[in-house]
Amino acid sequence: MRLNAIIPLQAAFVASLLAAPAARGEAASLAEVAGLRASSADFGVAGVVAPAGGEAEDAGDAEQAAEEAALTATTDVQANGLEINRSVTTANPRLAAEAMIDTSDPPSLIAGNALRRTVDDDPYAPLGIRAGSFLLFPEVGFGTGYTTNATDSAGGGDSALAVVEPQLLIESDWSRHGASLFLRGSQETYSDGSENQPEAEAVATVRLDFADRWNADLLSGYRYGRESLSDPNLPGGVDKPPDVYRFDNSAALSGAFGRHVFTLGASSNRSTYGDARSGGERIDQGDRDNTLYAGRLRAGYEVTRAFVPFVEGVLTNRVYDRRTDDDGIVRTSHGNGLRAGFAFDRSPVTSGEIALGYLRENFDDNALAPLSAMTVDGELAWSPTELVTVTTVIASSLNPTTDRDSSGSVIYDGALGLSYAWRANVELGADAGVRYERFQGTDEVDWTYQMGVDATWQINRYTELAAGFVHEWRQSTDRTSDYTSDTLRIDLRVYR
Repeated sequence: MRLNAIIPLQAAFVASLLAAPAARGEAASLAEVAGLRASSADFGVAGVVAPAGGEAEDAGDAEQAAEEAALTATTDVQANGLEINRSVTTANPRLAAEAMIDTSDPPSLIAGNALRRTVDDDPYAPLGIRAGSFLLFPEVGFGTGYTTNATDSAGGGDSALAVVEPQLLIESDWSRHGASLFLRGSQETYSDGSENQPEAEAVATVRLDFADRWNADLLSGYRYGRESLSDPNLPGGVDKPPDVYRFDNSAALSGAFGRHVFTLGASSNRSTYGDARSGGERIDQGDRDNTLYAGRLRAGYEVTRAFVPFVEGVLTNRVYDRRTDDDGIVRTSHGNGLRAGFAFDRSPVTSGEIALGYLRENFDDNALAPLSAMTVDGELAWSPTELVTVTTVIASSLNPTTDRDSSGSVIYDGALGLSYAWRANVELGADAGVRYERFQGTDEVDWTYQMGVDATWQINRYTELAAGFVHEWRQSTDRTSDYTSDTLRIDLRVYR
């Protein structure tokens, strides 16, 4: 069970390491295979970018997945990345170097499962079920635990909890090209009568291999969840948050001319909201429904096979279903961003990338001031020994809001994870994460922190036990938003 899955710095589920992350009216990131309940916010990294497309001819499927994540991550930067997610995911101890991003993106999620399940020298890896040229990996998890804050918000009470989470991964087994379909559902219930937390997602990916070092990555995803009561976009007095539906589609073409590498991508991320309720009264949230369109171009130069400087630009257009929100404000916006950095790969010891840049979002309504920020995005995986892996992630994003006094918020995320393979089938982990969010116009500043430990025991190829503990707290200039939460959870997962 990994807290870094709990804090998938993703780029949400407009995803990264998975799909488009949601935030103040935006799409959110997909979570990995479930585990410990997140008594916390998913730190959906919406700014992490993957290595330049076509960086290595023989990188294999893992790098292909990284390329998909890169597209999603870039989208998230503009999608403005955080979704206060109710579920905590458990990382897969079968992954040699687990990435901390998210929950929230299908390519990385699926790639992670693929790696986990096809390593021939892992005697505990599931074998799957063959169906023609496809492999099916069914799984179901049962969890129970206790939390001191069932709503992850100010005033939340303690409660026992129970979770059921089935999922299915279908992967192609072709010599060329690739396809996958990931399906997951989850139902989390509480003994104190707090609102249940249902989740569902479906993610399909296709990889087309063209000429040498040229490929296309296609992704289509759907995610259903329930917004957290701690989301600052909710009206005061809400006791039942709205359901959130997200639809994400993306396409990317990656290739190389000699030492020059390129990635050209486009995406659309749609978010729709159900009604919230306060004392049984319906509160319409339809003015938050929107679609974010984005296009990006990334160009790099292979100084060596292990060092690739790059520049990347992105253009976005956010369109709301309703011309004005409930306050009569036109929130349609146009954004752009530019960043420069480098990717490096000294596998199996270290790999990652770092980029500095600038993001800006302009609104059609003059009542809203432009939203902009300097950005720093990066990720690092370091394995000083075969048994130890250290991962770090930092990310920046802009998030829209429906607050009449604000254009949105600037978010900076950071996470640090440590995993230790104590035995061939036992992994121990520790993680920490922090999120800084500042709202333009209101000067509200929120700090959210997370710390956790976990352990996973793979009993055999079909069963594993996981246990984890997470401590989370928020400190805000708006003291009514402060809360603390401690969650302990144990999971039994059965797979084939």
